Order: sequence, then C-alpha cells, then structure tokens
Amino acid sequence: MATGGAPQLHELNDSPPYISGDGYAMALRAGADLIDMEFIDYQLLAAAPERIRGYPPHTSGFINAGAYLYNKDGERFMWRYDPERGERATRAIVNRAVGTEIYQGRGTESHGILLDARHVFDVVNNGATADIVRVFRNCGVDMAESPIEVASGPHTYLGGIRIDEWGRTTIEGFYAGGEAAGGIHGANRTGGAALADSYVFGLRAEIGAACEAGDRERPDPEGGGWREGIAWLEERANRSGGGGVDEIRREVQQVGTVTIGQIRDGDRLKKALTELDALERDNDEVSVSGDSPKKRWECMRRILETGNLIQVARMLTTAGLMREESRGGHFRFDFPDLDDENWRCNIVLRAHNGEISARREEIPGEGVGDPPPGVPSTAAIPVE
Repeated sequence: MATGGAPQLHELNDSPPYISGDGYAMALRAGADLIDMEFIDYQLLAAAPERIRGYPPHTSGFINAGAYLYNKDGERFMWRYDPERGERATRAIVNRAVGTEIYQGRGTESHGILLDARHVFDVVNNGATADIVRVFRNCGVDMAESPIEVASGPHTYLGGIRIDEWGRTTIEGFYAGGEAAGGIHGANRTGGAALADSYVFGLRAEIGAACEAGDRERPDPEGGGWREGIAWLEERANRSGGGGVDEIRREVQQVGTVTIGQIRDGDRLKKALTELDALERDNDEVSVSGDSPKKRWECMRRILETGNLIQVARMLTTAGLMREESRGGHFRFDFPDLDDENWRCNIVLRAHNGEISARREEIPGEGVGDPPPGVPSTAAIPVE
C-alpha cells in the first residue's frame, strides 16, 4: 500500500485532489492497526490570491533572507513564541505560531498571516526564491510593493498504517510504505526525511513482499469477497437520495480545517465526531449523478473518496482526543504542554465492529525482528 496521506481532508493543502486517505481507510476496514494518526507535519502555503491558494512558496527561503511575519494587527508576533529567534525559529514553532494567530482571530480575511519581504526584496528576487517572486507577480502580487498572505497547511501525514522495519503491517501478507505508513518519524520530522523514508522502507517492503509472495500458493480467485464488493458498488450506484457530493466534501474539509485542524481542543474534537456522523449519513444517501457513464463514475469516485476522508477524520479526531498534551505535529490548546510522564507513547487505532478503538502502547526499543520468509541477509540486498 503506497497511497500517500490525506491532505484533501484540509481545505488548504499542497497535494493533488486525489490524495484522499484511501489507503488509511481501506487498511482500517481490513483490520490493520494504524499508528500516530494525530501527528501532521504542516508548512506555510499561499492563502491568497485564490488562483494559487495552496501553492508552497518555500517560506524558509524568504525567512532566511530576513523576511518578517505579521498578523492582521501589524504585530511581528513570532517574538512572543520564540523570544530569541523570532521568525528564525524551527519550522514546527513557526507553523504552530501561525496557526495559533489565525485560531485566535488575528489572521487576515483570507485566514492567513502576512509575510513581508519588501525590505529584502533585492535578496529574494535572486537565487532560489526568484521563481516564487515571479509566480506571485504573475498572480497580481508584487512582493516589492506588498506582503504575501500565507497560512499553515498539511504537508506530510506522520501517522499511518503500522509497519515493522520490513514494511509488514499487522495483517499477514500486507505491506505498506511511504506516507501511507506511520510510526517512522514520531511526532514530527526533519526536512528531507520523508523522501529518505520512502526510499528506505519502499525498498525493504518491496523485497519483503516479493520474497514472501514467492513462498505462497496462488490465492483462490473466488476468495476475498470481491463479488460482494461489486454487488455493493452496483447497489450504491443506483441509490437515489438528495444533495451533492461536492457540498458534503467541502463540509468535511471544513471540519478537517477548523474543528480538528492544526490547533485543537477537546470540545471541538468531541463536536467533530458528531458532525462526522451526520456527514457520513448524508454521503451515504447522495445520488450518483451525471449525464454520461464517465460523469457518473466520476461522481461515484468522489462519493467513495469523501467517505474515506470522513473515516480518516474520525481516526485523527479519536487519536487527538485521547492525547491530552501537545507534542510535535499535535497541539491541544487545552493541554498546551509536553507531558512525557503520561504521553511518551504511541496511540494505536483499530476498527472493532465498525467502531474505532484507541489504545496506548510503549514506544518500542531498538532491535530488528525476524525478516519475512525468504529474505536474504541485509548485506545481500541490492541497492542499484
């Protein structure tokens, strides 16, 4: 399973529209464990103008050049969050600060904050940031004359399907890697680590799955319940109801952005569970519409994706509600401090009779388990 994360749960994101958490939802329904679903790596994205909303403008390049961050009141707010470094604090601190300013009502009308590089324009108009300056200029924003608006959006889901060091999940014969897998980075990650993760665990999962498959008999083509799945799809395609899937999807994204977004609290998280139940009922009754088979299939695809987003939102909410502290990519406004005594642990999710259950587990110690059957020694693994 290498289906990526679930950025489409959030209205502001920098990913393609089809990355909608399908792997997480399928794995949960199949009975696999998921881990660390409360942790998300955020980065600053363009909040305006609308035509490039979600564009990643490499804000660290501007900040390293000396750009400032202001809220709508004209305050350089980063000094409140990191009195020594200000805007040059770590990415995690900057993103949390931006999210908090917007959460507390000090954001712009576009729900962003202002990045001002006018005083260092000669620097940012050259080198790595020059192309970004041109992108904004082509969209009507001249960074020599005015700030740009940015806001925090999800960049990497740090949680996902639980795997071991060979990419094995808790279901026999089922492997996962990349952003679909969780538990590799912990509560946050360093820049570039996601790419290394995909290379390392992608290779190991590939080798493990291939070797294990070589020792297995060919599966029964009538097994697996695929006929029941086709029957369900046919029934769902002919179901008549009301509303439109795009409106429901926008409401789900609103829950993902505001109610269970970057800045969380217990009351909002509890409210989210109720809202998600109602949205799931609405999505289950949406008619599959379209005046051609292609359009009807497109509508059906979006219904299924929206259902998966709702399931992912439940996972995120369940884990976020359980973890009563703030750590890495998880911030609780009602529990703002790190609590190693009670919460230096993993939260593991599993579905039981259609309901998501959560449990705490100790962080595993160092050590490597037995490889999948037929896997050669590590030294013999080809890396070309």
